[in-house]
Amino acid sequence: MWRALTLCVVAVFDTLLPRHPRATRARILSDEDIADLATPTVLPGHPWIHALLPYHDERVRSLVQAVKYYGERSVGDKVAPFAADYLTELVAEARALSGWENVVLAPIPSSAARLRERGYNQAALFARAIADRMPDVTYDDTLLTREDRTSQVHIARSQRKANMQGAFRAHSRARGRFVILIDDVTESGATLSDARRALLSSGALDVLAIAIAH
Repeated sequence: MWRALTLCVVAVFDTLLPRHPRATRARILSDEDIADLATPTVLPGHPWIHALLPYHDERVRSLVQAVKYYGERSVGDKVAPFAADYLTELVAEARALSGWENVVLAPIPSSAARLRERGYNQAALFARAIADRMPDVTYDDTLLTREDRTSQVHIARSQRKANMQGAFRAHSRARGRFVILIDDVTESGATLSDARRALLSSGALDVLAIAIAH
């Protein structure tokens, strides 16, 4: 009944304020849909990078792109409870095994050019919604800065590491912290890897990452 009511409400709003079809498809995904789609995995060769959803699934692409290209905050909120629960377990394990305390959650920043173009950072939309459900972590969306580089979407996989090398700088606040990075999509891990390099170079004690999709 609730799903039928949700579909009706979405239909009314989309009639009044038309949205891109991908955003509309993403907005009607239920918590049960997302739980069914979730296939958490560790990125091969990068045991510190965890990805939650399969990007090859059209519903997941719609979800990610609704946030990335259309700024649909409510869609990011749909993933947040699952991501927060998953991260809470990871942090509890890291605390028990590796002494993780003083944990900060940081989104991968957009480049200045991309931020001017869109007016928001999609990774921050996901990250803020996750952090709101994790009272034991600190949220900091200024811990990293990023140089303008050619978008990884337009770079061959074999060249992505070189394209991102040295792209990130970390604030001195990273010193002595355990950091969780949040990004929307990862493929090769090149972006997250350079962000991790910058954080460790600035004194972070350890870094793990969550990508919404892979």
